Amino acid sequence: MPLRSPKWPFTPAAVEHSPDEWGGVYVLWRGEIVLFIGSAPDDGRGIKADLLAHLKGELELLKEHLARYRSYPRCNQ
Repeated sequence: MPLRSPKWPFTPAAVEHSPDEWGGVYVLWRGEIVLFIGSAPDDGRGIKADLLAHLKGELELLKEHLARYRSYPRCNQ
């Protein structure tokens, strides 16, 4: 089954507009490459909570890399 949903930037502002009252499937992309396919349960927590957790983890790893190497990874610059 092809993925036909619109792509939104994986930024705090875009995630803030994600649905927070229902679950579903989401896809994280980098360009045209699928990095992750996940699903959020329909338990009232919603997709927004899962996306925020991914975003927080990514930002923490970027901060860690920046502190250690004094630069961002090549593809994150």
